[in-house]
Amino acid sequence: MYRSPRDESGRRFVLDTSAILGGITNLTSSDFIVPESVIGEIRRGKLSRDLDLQISNLSLYRPSANSLKKVRQKAIETGDIGVLSQVDLDVISSALETGSSIISDDYAIQNVAAALDVPFVTLRERGIREVFRWAYKCSGCGRRYIDFISECPVCGHKLRRTRKAN
Repeated sequence: MYRSPRDESGRRFVLDTSAILGGITNLTSSDFIVPESVIGEIRRGKLSRDLDLQISNLSLYRPSANSLKKVRQKAIETGDIGVLSQVDLDVISSALETGSSIISDDYAIQNVAAALDVPFVTLRERGIREVFRWAYKCSGCGRRYIDFISECPVCGHKLRRTRKAN
């Protein structure tokens, strides 16, 4: 699933926030698609003024409710829903709809994308090699849960993700 961006000439890419902030230097190409929510996330940050000129020529995209629903369901199935933001879901949904590859070093984005057969490339990280299914374990009492919840209903401690046994 992992490919180097150098191996993908002529291909369109969906950028997540970290790709814009951390390594894509030529952002004036029409080969890049950016969900509107990514731009909003950047504009809320400290670097917004410096990036406004770079991002003005990108193709903005808003994914449909149908693809967002499909991506959210897959994120629930993989157990990544608790760590993905709405912006992350928009990135995956945009790539799913446009047939583009995602550029992201975020493992949760990669995991859900791979589960949906959406290609991705990384900038600095190695990237995932297989799709993981996650479960949740209470940091207090040790109880295990299949579905994401923020705290244990038994003891009130936070849950942490753990790889689910197949």
